Amino acid sequence: MAKKPRVTWKKWDAPPISKRKALPKSYFLLEGSKKFPYKEWQGSLKGVINCNALKVAIPRAAMSKHPTALRKAKRLYDRYCKKGGK
Repeated sequence: MAKKPRVTWKKWDAPPISKRKALPKSYFLLEGSKKFPYKEWQGSLKGVINCNALKVAIPRAAMSKHPTALRKAKRLYDRYCKKGGK
């Protein structure tokens, strides 16, 4: 059985555009275009899923008409944040 990734409810601070180029594609809901970051990108929690980022991404992806990002954000939020979250 795969190990469940760590999550945080830390206040979300999205990486600036200038820093996104250096971040791994896996930190983003839309990996190819590096849009909708959802993982911590700095500090000791680097690479950890941020539930607040997913919470923000859901309405934003819907509003900007990105169905792929919307589906992925909802799926990740339901899987990792809903049960033990706030």
